[in-house]
Amino acid sequence: IEIVNALLDVTGINVNTASMYGDTALIDAAANGHTDIVNALLDVTGINAKNDDGNTALILAAQNGHTGTVNALLAKEEIKVNAATNNGNTALTCAVDKGHTDIVKALLAKEGIDANAADQDGDTALICAAAKGHIEIVNALLANDVVNVNADNNNGNTALIFATDKGHTDIVDALLAKEGLNVNFANEHGDTALTCAAAKGHTDIVDALLDVTGINVNTVGQGAAALMLASYRGHTDIVKALLAVTGINVNTANQYGNTALIDAAANGYKDIVNALLANDVVNVNADNNNG
Repeated sequence: IEIVNALLDVTGINVNTASMYGDTALIDAAANGHTDIVNALLDVTGINAKNDDGNTALILAAQNGHTGTVNALLAKEEIKVNAATNNGNTALTCAVDKGHTDIVKALLAKEGIDANAADQDGDTALICAAAKGHIEIVNALLANDVVNVNADNNNGNTALIFATDKGHTDIVDALLAKEGLNVNFANEHGDTALTCAAAKGHTDIVDALLDVTGINVNTVGQGAAALMLASYRGHTDIVKALLAVTGINVNTANQYGNTALIDAAANGYKDIVNALLANDVVNVNADNNNG
């Protein structure tokens, strides 16, 4: 810091000179968490300068977990809190990705923050946090009144779909408690939270989803409904839970004509076969496309 202060005292010093990669002194200091140097530079430099990748001092400080530096930058009125890199990442999405909870909270408290900003893949902070299993960050984001709980990325995946697929039960519970959540949202493949949970064998999550009023148990995803996916993969408890739901279609067939009963029988899942046969409307004579 002494050397920096000495240099800053030199008449005509150009504090915004950039390296071959576009990094200024402020960007480098912020990236490495040198808060005292950042504070010294903030009095004389361009706070929102970007390097060749589009990174600002705030983005790099947030990404690298330098809370003190982030707070120093956020204290400046002219800070562009929503500045994005060439890939569309903001300080918020970068902090979320790395699990820096304190920084996420500091950013969310900044006036003008865009809690729904998405990167080039369409992933928002909430989607990223749900996928990565960062429950504290998910809760912080859900506490923001303007966060879009149903935002989907370029593949149509929402925070709920990611959380169910990854088996993050606590995050699923938090999302289900958020008013306005669309529990039946389907991605580009037709997968919903329920089909993902059933396919992966996440029994607790399936139970939580089935408690939601309006859940569609017959939605077809991955070419099959939740019952078929659970039957095919041998998830007995999930099959039984689904069979207990009023309106379940036990005879739905996939593109090959296979029903839940056919798949369970073919794979030797005796307990699932017995559970299906106990259903009064199951078609024991159903045949697939090959007869």
